[in-house]
Amino acid sequence: ARGWLRGGGFDPESPRSVGRASLAPGQPLMITPMAEAVFQGNIPISSWLRDNGAEQDISEPFRSRYALHFACFGGHPEAVKWLLKNGAELDVKDDCGQNPAHFAAMKGRVAILQLLAERGAAMSDADIDGDTPMHVGAMHSHGHQACEWLVIHGCISDLLAKKLIS
Repeated sequence: ARGWLRGGGFDPESPRSVGRASLAPGQPLMITPMAEAVFQGNIPISSWLRDNGAEQDISEPFRSRYALHFACFGGHPEAVKWLLKNGAELDVKDDCGQNPAHFAAMKGRVAILQLLAERGAAMSDADIDGDTPMHVGAMHSHGHQACEWLVIHGCISDLLAKKLIS
């Protein structure tokens, strides 16, 4: 675990430290080791971090994103299950109002959407700009599969009822 932390630019003596994210090389996105571990789907490292004091909330301090957002974006169902088993809030929202389903839809992570839906996650909540997971999926090149899944699973009727589409 310590080698993994050092390799990611994290301080192995401080599981709550913030370091550069592998998901955005060359960009100033700073996240916690927990967010990086679940983004990569690395459950053994995630468990070690938890056991050594790392928290799974507020993984990206500048945008209030949580580890569950990163696990959904990374597309790792086992990491999502692990986080939920260890107390992650299913419909946690970042400061833009996006929940984990937004992040799964953005990358077309149908297996993650299915997992979230099976646990009762909101699939048609709008963020602060009025965008739902369906909207976010439609705006990103990987999201078309997510949009198809959301349509098949009734999100259009939810959007019509909430008057988010006409």
